[in-house]
Amino acid sequence: MGAEALSASEVANLLARLERQGQIKLVRPHRDLMVGWDEQAQAIWFDRLHGEGMRAIAAFRVEVRSGEQVLWRGESQEGRTTIPIADLEAALRAGADQVVILAAE
Repeated sequence: MGAEALSASEVANLLARLERQGQIKLVRPHRDLMVGWDEQAQAIWFDRLHGEGMRAIAAFRVEVRSGEQVLWRGESQEGRTTIPIADLEAALRAGADQVVILAAE
């Protein structure tokens, strides 16, 4: 399973960008992923993960972690998963220091 991680500062930057733009594309070497707010701005969705050669990856997991401890986990359903903003805020208060996207390949 391939993994990409966002640090706590990258998550804060992501949230600020989402407030301004509504949705953004995260781009990493050999991966990209769309991230955005739901219509009520009560949750953040992760959608359309692409891997090497822009191949769509429908099965992936998003984890919010403090070190190796998983504080929140969401499995994709048909290539999309959503984290309620209240759960993300609770994880950040509990010391979350990264968001990890794990792709089943």
